[in-house]
Amino acid sequence: MSKSRSLHIQRSLGYERGSTFAFYKPASNREFKDFPTATGLTLPDDFQYFLTQHNGAELFRDEETYDPSWFIFGLDEIAPLVAA
Repeated sequence: MSKSRSLHIQRSLGYERGSTFAFYKPASNREFKDFPTATGLTLPDDFQYFLTQHNGAELFRDEETYDPSWFIFGLDEIAPLVAA
């Protein structure tokens, strides 16, 4: 992935196309501490690790094929869904 957050992806028919991604700032220690109490959830270790690097992401931002973009929710986006 380049510094511009773009990645060239080979499609199923063999052609290549660039796509952009947005990775959010890491989750804070406070968010990690409050999340299990607020939601009653325990997250898998690999997802917790991802959140220490990026508290969510937007994938394939410029792809009509994936319209709307794909999202990996951060702690702040998951908690309200569980409470609803």
